[in-house]
Amino acid sequence: LAGVPAIVKPATATAYLTELAFRRVIDSALLPEGSVQLICGGVGDLFDHLSCQDVVAFTGSASTARKLRTHPAVVDHVGALHRRDR
Repeated sequence: LAGVPAIVKPATATAYLTELAFRRVIDSALLPEGSVQLICGGVGDLFDHLSCQDVVAFTGSASTARKLRTHPAVVDHVGALHRRDR
């Protein structure tokens, strides 16, 4: 995790299993407190709070990918990265 907190959001169909695995990881104290968080259900306005330091790693449906590709916070920061690389 390199000091960067992570938020995990599983698919609805796997939420219970993910929560069980998540609890075991937390109970094991392998990770520092607060280094990882679990969101089950909708993400609400989470993407509205992204900054250029945040990273979104995504696996999932094409419809969700389309939402991410068109979300202003995601588009603005990806565009800024591409402009900086040139």
